[in-house]
Amino acid sequence: MANDLKVEITEVNKHDNWVRGKYGKHSFSAKVFDDPSLWFGIKGGRVSKLFITDERQRIIIQWEHQWELRPTESEYPVMQAIVKALDEMPKSNVDAK
Repeated sequence: MANDLKVEITEVNKHDNWVRGKYGKHSFSAKVFDDPSLWFGIKGGRVSKLFITDERQRIIIQWEHQWELRPTESEYPVMQAIVKALDEMPKSNVDAK
């Protein structure tokens, strides 16, 4: 992956915590919570579910509280960039009254 690629967030649903976006030729959907979780988050982070698809819309990486489809060595940087961007998103304040 080229270093100039940026994770683009295209949709944030604050009612159910789903986030959608793109990274290069990849698309993703993720369930992102305000607080990190050692039990459910990727590397103890805020992402509890993650689906990354390739340019043909095939799921190539899948996390649902555990690895369902692990990234290959070449896909790992894609997953890492997306998870980093999601973990750094501002909190949604879903529970704020």
